[in-house]
Amino acid sequence: MVFSNIKKWTMSMALAVVLTACSSAKTTSVGARSAEGLVGAGAVSGTSCKSHNGRIYESTSNQGASFEQRVKGLISATVDPSYFGAIEGSKTATQTCVAIEGRISYDVSSGAVNLSQSNLKITIYDSFVGTNNSNNEPIEPYVIQFTGAAAGRVIVAEKSFNLQFKDEVGEINLTGNLSQTMTTGNVSYQNYENFNSNSPASGFLGDFSIPTASFAY
Repeated sequence: MVFSNIKKWTMSMALAVVLTACSSAKTTSVGARSAEGLVGAGAVSGTSCKSHNGRIYESTSNQGASFEQRVKGLISATVDPSYFGAIEGSKTATQTCVAIEGRISYDVSSGAVNLSQSNLKITIYDSFVGTNNSNNEPIEPYVIQFTGAAAGRVIVAEKSFNLQFKDEVGEINLTGNLSQTMTTGNVSYQNYENFNSNSPASGFLGDFSIPTASFAY
């Protein structure tokens, strides 16, 4: 497969590289990952970092790879990271960022998570978003979306939780704490595949925060 020199112009015009997990597998979330830069599923035209209250961002305790390097490690499950530009790790970034949306649905008495009603969407805005590709089409953010969780638990007394999402190319894990106003925690990932068959990337991605009113139901 020959890639264009234009960033994020991946695979072919006929395919938006959407990978969907089998919803019948008990250990697998319903997920999809889209390599944007093509017009297709996962496009979020007209939105930007400024429209998102939920963010994944650099942790003050991190001593390893940069935030951008870790995000590109996550992307590498399906796309060559070199096709992406800069990605800022600031919690308040407005031009490039990693946005997080979703919900955790659970029983407030037992802490049992309703997996089918829990979901996750991560939208990665790099510095090429909003520019045009070689066909003069706008480059869109890269989207990872799951419509169901694979596993999860809430410890009601502590207001803490863990939540796992899976598809056939990898898993994303959230660990955090619920408060009345803001849910905070950290995100890690384990890719099962790599775009060029190298060893899959894994590790800590970053901290996150999202208004509890839009996350916990």
